[in-house]
This record gives sequence, structure tokens and C-alpha cells, in this order.
Amino acid sequence: MSHRPIDPEIQKFVEDMGFSLEHLGLGRMAGRIFGWLLVCEPAEQSAEDLAAALSASKGSISTATRMLLQHQAIERAGRPGERRTYFRLGGMTALRALESDLMAIRGMRPLFDRALGLLRSKAQPQRKEIELYTQMLAFFDRELPKLMERFRHEQEKGR
Repeated sequence: MSHRPIDPEIQKFVEDMGFSLEHLGLGRMAGRIFGWLLVCEPAEQSAEDLAAALSASKGSISTATRMLLQHQAIERAGRPGERRTYFRLGGMTALRALESDLMAIRGMRPLFDRALGLLRSKAQPQRKEIELYTQMLAFFDRELPKLMERFRHEQEKGR
């Protein structure tokens, strides 16, 4: 696929998304890919398409797409008669990302409980911070599923 120069506004958007996801710990290239997949045509892009559009190496595209796949922000796609793999946004990407975060939250709670058990003194300054984390994680574990269900319900109502 030949690539024409990217519109400067789209390029700025892609770069800004890169910085945003970098701040979330996903890396700038992952953010750039995600941003590009939000606005590109066609919606499905091969690794070669991504490398050309983003002026990036195939290695950085490979690393970033693996990370995005792991976080379920994108998914693989194929085209009939082609052996090449394409990438596109995953359906309900935001909701799947939240579900993944919820699983991470559930996995962290026992770690904070263990940290509390490791403190020798109830007066240690870290105790208050750890208890706050524990309470926050319990809150999110309790409330996020309700919010996600409400969101799903609203989405189904709107169809």
C-alpha cells in the first residue's frame, strides 16, 4: 500500500496520543499506533502500513503491537486470500481495557495485605498509605463492575 503524507492535524493527534499513552506506561509508539488506528483509512493496517505511516522501524511496531494486543487495545485481523496480518481496534476497546485493569486490581489487593502483614509496628508511617491503597482497590473492585454493567446496558439500549 502506498502512503501519502499524513495530514498535519492527524499527525499531531497521533503524536499527542503517543505522549498520553506513554504517561500511562504503554510507551509512546504504542500510543502512536493506537492513535493512528483511531483515525486511519482503511481501519485495518498491516505492520508495514503502520511502519510507513508512522515513520517507524518494523521492530518498534512489532514490540508496540504486541503490547497493545496484550492490553486488548487492538486485535489481529486477516483478509481473505492474504497471508498478511492486519491490526485494528478491538471491539469495545475501552471496556476491555477496564476489565483488564480490574483483574490487575484484584491481583494487587493480596500484595497490599501482605505488605501490611510485613510491617513490624502498627505505628510505621507506611501503614496509613498501604491501608489507603487497600481501601481504594477494594472500592474499585466493588464499583467498577457495576459501572461497566451500566455502560454495557446503555450501549445496548442505544443500538
